[in-house]
Amino acid sequence: LSSVMIDLSVPFIPVYQNDRLLAALRLNGLPTEPPRPLADILPAIVSDKKRAGDRLTLVVPETIGHCRLLPLPLSEAMAFLARGEEARP
Repeated sequence: LSSVMIDLSVPFIPVYQNDRLLAALRLNGLPTEPPRPLADILPAIVSDKKRAGDRLTLVVPETIGHCRLLPLPLSEAMAFLARGEEARP
């Protein structure tokens, strides 16, 4: 689930990598957009196996072939995902 909810505007993803990441996803038939609006999938997110108490670990791509595990309080994780949804065209 989190693999399709990519906020490509976060500071630690170099701007020049955005197009490369999207192209790699498309080339491999992987989604580049969430399947539904964030509000529709929140129940699945908060019950995700990567959640521990009030923390959720997001898997965030930095470059092709390298992701960062980003453990955040649930409220910050939701804000992070919302920024990704807002950044969509």
